[in-house]
Amino acid sequence: YCCCRPVPAGCHDLYNEFEKDFPAMIKKIKSSPLYVEGGKIHFDVWKGEPLFNLDALKETVTALRTEWPNCSLGISSNGLLLGAPHIIDYLIENRIGVQLSHDGWGQWIRSKVDPLDNENILKGLKRLSDAKLFSAVNCTLSYYNSSWYKNIDYWLTHLINKGIRPTYIKLNHIYNSDYNIEAINEEGRWQDGVD
Repeated sequence: YCCCRPVPAGCHDLYNEFEKDFPAMIKKIKSSPLYVEGGKIHFDVWKGEPLFNLDALKETVTALRTEWPNCSLGISSNGLLLGAPHIIDYLIENRIGVQLSHDGWGQWIRSKVDPLDNENILKGLKRLSDAKLFSAVNCTLSYYNSSWYKNIDYWLTHLINKGIRPTYIKLNHIYNSDYNIEAINEEGRWQDGVD
């Protein structure tokens, strides 16, 4: 998800192998102590890249909107697929808000690819912004990406000054460890000391 590594052959069909039990999912949601019958309800789809398997997202959205027609929906995306017009069309038609998971000035720490260097992705984000569906940017600050000022400048340059306006930008200082940047392996992932 974050490191943008190629997907191994055969992984695209994994979703079809899983049993999907949407009635059980809905029952589980309704049994939550946080659920209030008749109240406002919002769902966020996180983990992995929700747009990677658009069919899975579509099935989930259909199940949720069948049960709760007025629910609001959001996803968290690394942004790499937001340059595809058919994906942006689907998100806008279904009023699905998008949070971009991107580390701003420090994006290089987790990925060799910066989706905001791609004009098609910027066009997709602009369409979402114009539709009031670009809900947020989630930016993680860390030892090697600790400057609020560099990140604010990054967001001004890459989004705001181009008329692309998320509802808000979160600058989260998640960890403050002295990571050894030399420990990044050839795939661009952190070494964890485990063989």
